[in-house]
Amino acid sequence: MHLTFLLLFTFLVACQAMVVTNPQLTNSERLRRGLPLKRPVLRRGTSTRRDTSPSNIPTTYTGYIQVSDGTSVLGYLWASGYIGPYTASVAKVTFSVPSGNQLEAACSNCGTGKVLGLKSYWESLETNYSYSFAAIGPVLPSSGTAADGSYSNFYESKTWNLDYNTKTISVSWNQADGSVVNNLRSGPVDFNTNMRQLLVVGNDNGYGQTHDGSKAVFLTFIPA
Repeated sequence: MHLTFLLLFTFLVACQAMVVTNPQLTNSERLRRGLPLKRPVLRRGTSTRRDTSPSNIPTTYTGYIQVSDGTSVLGYLWASGYIGPYTASVAKVTFSVPSGNQLEAACSNCGTGKVLGLKSYWESLETNYSYSFAAIGPVLPSSGTAADGSYSNFYESKTWNLDYNTKTISVSWNQADGSVVNNLRSGPVDFNTNMRQLLVVGNDNGYGQTHDGSKAVFLTFIPA
């Protein structure tokens, strides 16, 4: 009896040694056989430290643009470029970075191949005319930061300035000479209540001669 037990014990120890010395066994096979898991092997050029960066940081920033006068909400930017209540017409915009200047605002419901940008009669907005302004609306992506297009149909797409921490947005028209035109009034954008459009005004005197019912407004990014 004792001899049988000794032989069985010796056989099991030998099998265990054979298994342990077999590096080909996977951890799943080891689990099935009740064996300890293999120790992780540190390969050259790798590290056992885990990536401690948060996994919930978004890679894109999608939401809506709210328009207010600093006191009350006036509406939301629609995909058409007009301002109205929060409905299905509201532009669904996406920024690829949380903060920065001269960003492009992708728009999923602005039309095929369109993004939200600025449109203007003029390549530069310093001319003294009543329509020396750029209006926010759906445009084609521009090739650079300056305007593409031709007379009465210039457009820019890299016009947005976003601070994701405060959710504030402003818009700038990039001149042909590399300079930037921000709105000349007390707010980052002008809201013409007659046209119900958001504008960047390049010449306040010329614009004010023929356009009334406008006021400076503020834009806020509302995450979806």
